[in-house]
Amino acid sequence: MKWGFWDIYDAQLKTPSGFYDTDKPHATGTALLIDYRRKISKKRLLSATDEQFAHLGVSRKTRKRWIQELGRIWKGVREGDRLVFVLTGAGGRFYFGNDFLGQTKDMQLARTFLDIWLSDNTAYPELRQQLIGE
Repeated sequence: MKWGFWDIYDAQLKTPSGFYDTDKPHATGTALLIDYRRKISKKRLLSATDEQFAHLGVSRKTRKRWIQELGRIWKGVREGDRLVFVLTGAGGRFYFGNDFLGQTKDMQLARTFLDIWLSDNTAYPELRQQLIGE
């Protein structure tokens, strides 16, 4: 993922089967790995996520609740850090490298978080194609 001249992060999608199934975009065990290429504050990560939720049509009230929840889990990142998100049957789990950060039990938040990259309505269609192997 680039923004202007800056490399922001590299992303990988992992699925239990090894293939992304567009008919089952929210399969349990799907994981998104984000390797950061630059320092980003927690505040900026939350703001960028809120912008993407808005792009996907999430209401302001719901976005506010979700951003508060993510704010209790996340921290800022530096170049070389890895954030991992794994969709579970009960929501999603966040890891910082191999260390557990926290979880959400809100399935809609978990699915919409993945939709930032995987939705047909993503703001990053080229990245989506790379992630899902098209």
